[in-house]
Amino acid sequence: MRSEELRFGPAERQVVDVRLPERPTRTVGLYYIHGGGWYAGKRQDFHGHLDHFAQRGFVAAATGYRIEESAGYRDKINDVTAGLAAFREWLADQATEVDRVVVLGSSAGAHLATMVALRSAESDDQRSPIAGCVSVNGPGTLVPWPELDGNIRTKIDWLRADGSSLDELSPDRRVRVGCPPFLFLLAEHEHLFPHDQVRSLAGLIEQHGGWTETAVVPETKHGFVYTLGGPAQDRALELITAFLDRISPSSP
Repeated sequence: MRSEELRFGPAERQVVDVRLPERPTRTVGLYYIHGGGWYAGKRQDFHGHLDHFAQRGFVAAATGYRIEESAGYRDKINDVTAGLAAFREWLADQATEVDRVVVLGSSAGAHLATMVALRSAESDDQRSPIAGCVSVNGPGTLVPWPELDGNIRTKIDWLRADGSSLDELSPDRRVRVGCPPFLFLLAEHEHLFPHDQVRSLAGLIEQHGGWTETAVVPETKHGFVYTLGGPAQDRALELITAFLDRISPSSP
């Protein structure tokens, strides 16, 4: 397995970490986006996932993005999009057989991954197109609701300080025909993003001709997916792998 860093901008966090197996056997690459309430977390949080999937034949990557309070939604979506472009270019330069990418994330990273996937339905860029999205504990909407956590409400205000509208940054406002497949993994004891809102987003995607899978991982709380090794994390990896198998069967 080989590790590389791809820099896509001057900021400290504008870096993509990549794991390249000795013998890639999958035609989709994996592109992880970390969570942390949009203003914390780091790409290294997903290194365990990169190693896990690289050992199983996937080219896997994790990106950083700017998290300072002055970075609004457009900064963050531009960062993860630029990181994805750098990953795509690297895949082409390495002459791998990877021709599509699945975006994955947890919490705020799941929001950004979802937005990348939904925006891909509006794009004419067919270089390594988005083959699917895995959202772990991500939101179905960012339109405020009465029980919205106060800290999340504050972070949404920070995201919108750059002039971003709710139509621009809320997943349920961005669903179009042509969405890639989605896997939504929900923590049983989720306290930030209601399950019914995620299921409503899944329903919207299906109404527009897409297909989705939704699963609740028992005995879990928000953010459970990062540290591998427990039964809940093993179950999440099984569900992600089954989703990836549907998109890209393993080569013999």
